[in-house]
Amino acid sequence: MSGYRDLRVWQQALVFARLCYALAARLPACEETALRDQLRRASSSVSHNIAEGNACASRAEYRRYLAIARASVNEARSQLQLAVALGYVTQDDIEVADDLADAISASLWKMRKKLEQD
Repeated sequence: MSGYRDLRVWQQALVFARLCYALAARLPACEETALRDQLRRASSSVSHNIAEGNACASRAEYRRYLAIARASVNEARSQLQLAVALGYVTQDDIEVADDLADAISASLWKMRKKLEQD
C-alpha cells in the first residue's frame, strides 16, 4: 500500500474540505455551532479517515475506514444541500464541491472493492 499522501483520493479530499470550509464561512453566525461546525467536521473527516485507514495493519480495517470516509462525504453533501434549502447558498455555489464529492465517493468505493479482491 502506498502512503496516503500519494493517493489521489486523499488529495481530492483535501480540496473538498477546503471548498466546504469556504462555504461554511459564508453561513450566518447563527449556524456557527450547528451547520457550520458539522460541515467542517464531516468534510475534514474524509481525508482523516483515508489517512488513518492507510496505516491499518489489515485490509479489512482499511476497508472499514474507507467506508467511514465515504459516509462522511455523504454527510457533508447532505449538509451542503441543507445550506441550499435554507437559502444560505445556491446550488451553483456548491456545484464544484458536489461534483468532487461524486468523484471521491466513486474512488473510495473502487478502493474498497479492490481491497476485497486482493
